[in-house]
Amino acid sequence: MVLSVTKSRRLEDIPFPPSTMETIDLAMHKFIEETLDIRCITPTGFKKVPVVWTSSERLFQSKKDSRFRDKDGTLVLPVITIERSNITKDPSRKGTVFANIPPIDKVKGGSISVSRRIKQDKTSNFANASMYKRAGQLNFSKKNSKIVYETLTIPLPVYVTVQYEITLRTEYQQQMNQIVTPFITRPGGINYVIIEEGRLRYEAFIQEDFSQNNNISNFSNEERKFETKLNIEVLGWLTGENVNRLQPNVSIRENIVEVKIPRERIITGDDLDTVNGRLYGLEGLKSDLLLPKVDDNIANYKQVRNPGATTTEATTGGGGGGGSSSSADSVTTTNYKVAQTPTETADGSTTQFTVPEDFVAGTLMVFNQGLLMLIGADNDYTLSGRVVTFEEAPQNEANILFSYIAD
Repeated sequence: MVLSVTKSRRLEDIPFPPSTMETIDLAMHKFIEETLDIRCITPTGFKKVPVVWTSSERLFQSKKDSRFRDKDGTLVLPVITIERSNITKDPSRKGTVFANIPPIDKVKGGSISVSRRIKQDKTSNFANASMYKRAGQLNFSKKNSKIVYETLTIPLPVYVTVQYEITLRTEYQQQMNQIVTPFITRPGGINYVIIEEGRLRYEAFIQEDFSQNNNISNFSNEERKFETKLNIEVLGWLTGENVNRLQPNVSIRENIVEVKIPRERIITGDDLDTVNGRLYGLEGLKSDLLLPKVDDNIANYKQVRNPGATTTEATTGGGGGGGSSSSADSVTTTNYKVAQTPTETADGSTTQFTVPEDFVAGTLMVFNQGLLMLIGADNDYTLSGRVVTFEEAPQNEANILFSYIAD
């Protein structure tokens, strides 16, 4: 994305402009009219040579500007005329895009990404929501990994070779020498120049032949003239179908920063996570499936789904003979500790909290105000042995609780 500063000092977005046949013609006309800016000596002084696009009708030219034709309708010399003579789409002559890239979709189109910018408002919403959930306040200083980008794409550039015939007409040999010289010397030792129209740039190649078509050797009633023709070949490119395009010339798309797939637990009858409290659709659940209180022992609940936890189920049955049978797993759920407080005393600035006892690796869950914290240097805390270290003292640190399987 290119930003330009207007006269009012206001930043304005300028996406990638579309390239059309008209912009290529304008670039060629601007190159001869403004870049070369050819002048010569005339009977009335040293003046600029008019540049005429030959598509205009004689009547229009005579009414638009009296410099082109006199009162009798005769063309006033010297003059430079431009005519687009041929257009060729040659697949062997390619620019920076070698392969065919189909549009991303039929609605917005767009094949090539040209720029990317941050969507400030949506990125700020993600950051504020995450910080409010973890720290209890908005605009909290923390690294935000959920960044929303806007990507700008344009249609595939199609390269074409456009040929222009430039005709130089003068009344005197001296004028012809002065006019034709810039076309020879301006490219230097090569025949390659760059022509521009706004922010669009094209490559132009001035051909080697400068053919003469004079009539000075013909002693007739025809008007004397010196005429030189040269060809300029432009390697241009087109984006889109111009006014016939249905999709926008610049497509804007946003990336995906978070994917959430809710689970309809009421419908599927799935077991409930009774520790982290992140349930979906609790309305209508039976009372015996609700979460236990903090002080309850999680081993009293039969439906437990927590990583690393093992359960014991004892079954006793009586038959006609009054006998009984029982079976148990080798590990009991009494090792599972829920909502344990750290050994430190909260003083408002504590950043390190120690788990009361050794625990099985990978089973520790740290809660702050009922929310499960994430481990990692870029997240909420780091772990070293039994010591949990926060980057900053958490708010309401007295509400830090641990759940784990005791080792």
